Amino acid sequence: MIPTVTTTYMALTGSELLAQVKILGEISEPELAAATGYITAEGKPKIAALRSNLLEAYGLKVVKAPKSGRALSYEGTVQKNGNAILSGGYTAQLGLAPGDKFAVKVYAGEGGASIVVTKL
Repeated sequence: MIPTVTTTYMALTGSELLAQVKILGEISEPELAAATGYITAEGKPKIAALRSNLLEAYGLKVVKAPKSGRALSYEGTVQKNGNAILSGGYTAQLGLAPGDKFAVKVYAGEGGASIVVTKL
């Protein structure tokens, strides 16, 4: 029986990724992915993962969209009793969990108003 050799590639991140990109210069994305460890077990480039980690290495936080449910409309309706409800999609974006307290500040200006919600 012939032994099987498995090679594991560690994808570079952070300053190591940026340094390698600088060294490599102008090359194609698939070549860059391979050179920095962003490849699948089958040797295919993982371009999305490379792009995401490059953005984070440059200091940009990548926020992933929710995978299920409907998109937030950023519109609302005031109920007959004067209340307005903040749905779960918005509370999740604000990092609020059941039982959390938050403050609401309204800044009125010409042409409209802004509402700022702050977790307490």
